[in-house]
Amino acid sequence: MVRKAAVVRGGGGRAAGSSGAEPARSTVAAAGRGGSRASAAEQLRQRHRVERVAEKLFAEGGFKGTSTHLVAARAGCSVGHLYNLYGSKLGLYQAIFQSKLTRLRGAALETVSASGSVQRRLQDLIRGILGYFEENSAFFRIYLLESDTRVDADESLMVDDSATLLSDPFAVVTGLLREGQENGELRADFDPHLAAVSLVGMLKGHALEWVWQGEKGSLRERDRALLDLILQGMSGGEERA
Repeated sequence: MVRKAAVVRGGGGRAAGSSGAEPARSTVAAAGRGGSRASAAEQLRQRHRVERVAEKLFAEGGFKGTSTHLVAARAGCSVGHLYNLYGSKLGLYQAIFQSKLTRLRGAALETVSASGSVQRRLQDLIRGILGYFEENSAFFRIYLLESDTRVDADESLMVDDSATLLSDPFAVVTGLLREGQENGELRADFDPHLAAVSLVGMLKGHALEWVWQGEKGSLRERDRALLDLILQGMSGGEERA
């Protein structure tokens, strides 16, 4: 009887031990997941802080004039941590650039997806692109003035994303012009692809001239003549001699 009681007690002990271990493992797993979420959130906050600081410094000193040591010191982190996050100073710059590009892309798509005539949406798109350059002029000044900067023998400052800044609006403009031709708002005798190339190039030149002139006045307010020239040439109601 004693041995049986011991077995029962032992079995009970094992059951209790098993029952107690399960919550312990669950608690550890939950704590681990919570720690991972906290770590990811903290890393995101660190990236935002570093990018805000770096954007300001790049805008003030240019790409070559801004050191990773200065960025790290202003952001309150080590240079090693900065490299862990971005890999290089170029990686940091392009992360900021990509963020700007994503916002520009979103605004462009929202504009062309809105209701209204093609001409109205084209006007809004042009004003939106120029307005975005104006609002972020300090940072995009680097893009406009330093796009040929060599980081090393094989890489330039804008490697891949420089083309993307204009290729995204270019694709949107091409589609918008084609839509205008199909519904009769715009002339049918021009190539929408070539017209989009010209239009986007004009926008870049317009913004570059504004930067070279010391960013005097509002870039958005200077677009009326550009818009008139474009729309009169493309409008289905206008005929050229």
